[in-house]
Amino acid sequence: MRVRTHGVELIQARMIGDTKSATLTFSGPILPKVVYYYGGELVCHPFRATVQVCKLCRVRGHRTDVCPHPDQRICRMCGMENPSPQHHCELNCASCGGPHATGDRSCTKRLKKPRAPRTSRPQAARQPRWLSTEDEEEANGKTTSMERRTTSCSRSRSRSYSKSAKRSPPTPAGGSSTPTPKFAQPRLPQKKKETPAHHHGPETSSTAMPERLKRTVEATSVGKSPRHRYKRSAGHDSDEREPKTALTTDTEDAFNSTYSG
Repeated sequence: MRVRTHGVELIQARMIGDTKSATLTFSGPILPKVVYYYGGELVCHPFRATVQVCKLCRVRGHRTDVCPHPDQRICRMCGMENPSPQHHCELNCASCGGPHATGDRSCTKRLKKPRAPRTSRPQAARQPRWLSTEDEEEANGKTTSMERRTTSCSRSRSRSYSKSAKRSPPTPAGGSSTPTPKFAQPRLPQKKKETPAHHHGPETSSTAMPERLKRTVEATSVGKSPRHRYKRSAGHDSDEREPKTALTTDTEDAFNSTYSG
């Protein structure tokens, strides 16, 4: 089976029961008019499903093998309930009510109506919010999104107010119910605490250091005199001791009076 229509592809083909008709499934924007089968042209028609009518209860919408009332006694040809074996039967269609058998090809309601092609629905012209008044909206019974937001906000506020009322302590009698505002105080930078240095020896005051230095100076100047250097002269056999630096009694008294005073 071939299709010569441009842009259309045949996907599936199956026979309908014992009839000479087949259902063809195409993929494409349009429905081809004819198809080629063994060199011959076959005309295509839009598929319309048949209306399902049960032969046991003569109710439309379900098949005979899935009938919910299979024990119901009814005539399949005329539709008479609880018929006698010798009743006069006249043909009556369950679909259209015509004088023919149900599901006959001459029935005008044997097939379902074709579905209309799906098209994009044009969006309804929406009037801007600022052009419509509140009185018109109340008269028409419209609830806008703004009203919904206000109601939700009011509900949330009432809930938060009730929660805060439960948490807040009771106010004294005769006092004002309004809570006093509390202002946060700025935090000042904290000073780091100076940790005292660990001394291995005994602690000494600031005045002990000058006295200590004074004692060392006095010890070096008085007790420990500098070494004398001897200069050997050429005319004398014995060495003549000539101190390079020495302290006399006058200089010693002056030194002691200066540092002691």
